[in-house]
Amino acid sequence: MPVPQPDTDSPETQVWDAPDGRPAAYFYLVDDDYWALLPAIGAYRVSPDGDVLAVPDEDAPFSLVVDAYRRTVLPQALQFFGREVLHASAVVTDAGVVGFCAYSRTGKSTLAFGLGQRGYAPWADDALVFETSPEGARALALPFAVRLRPASQAYFEVEPLPAEERPQGGTITIGTEALPLTALCVLSRSETDSPISVRRLSPADAVTSLLPHAYFVSLRDEEKKARMVRAYLELAGLVPVYELSFPAGLDELPAVMDELERIVLAREAAA
Repeated sequence: MPVPQPDTDSPETQVWDAPDGRPAAYFYLVDDDYWALLPAIGAYRVSPDGDVLAVPDEDAPFSLVVDAYRRTVLPQALQFFGREVLHASAVVTDAGVVGFCAYSRTGKSTLAFGLGQRGYAPWADDALVFETSPEGARALALPFAVRLRPASQAYFEVEPLPAEERPQGGTITIGTEALPLTALCVLSRSETDSPISVRRLSPADAVTSLLPHAYFVSLRDEEKKARMVRAYLELAGLVPVYELSFPAGLDELPAVMDELERIVLAREAAA
């Protein structure tokens, strides 16, 4: 089908740039449909009822089209249609879900995978959907596949996930499974000789630390912006948020997980 091109002059068109400055993704509205265009991968149309249509680039592997949908298009579309999504991985404890927010290449997927080796079930990789209510915060399940970078694959001695071979039609469905969201950790890399540090943030500091890791469509829409900020204010008042700083290097991972289990996971399980 013909793919409508984004109006790059429109203030409602959101453009993500790659590190080299070239556009990596466009997000835009056509009538009532939300569109995402990812050069060399494909275009995606998301309807208000959750129906999704992918128009792949003829040279793009199907597995890449699916992965881009899960990691990029789906979180953006969910936020556009009223959900809030954090750029985070997450695991399940006895008490509920603990999420790890971070910029790309900080180690959130590696940390979550390592905790999975210690018995914590994986819940999310790259996109953590949440909702708040007077009763607390909940994490909503989304389809995902854990993608480790080559260094982490070698460290854990695991093979890359095989490419997905056939299309699976579907819609955006969330909330079929939900668990309490019991804690969030904002990850950052420290200097090589710095100790591992875990500290709980005040609600005010938690909001300013979480917002940079929020998926958002546009800050020009005042209603959507107000909704997003309100959700994060409520989240910070309901869920403890920790700052976890650790040196770079996979050799530090066991010690990082030890501190995380001692200070965060054990505490929230006992709460």
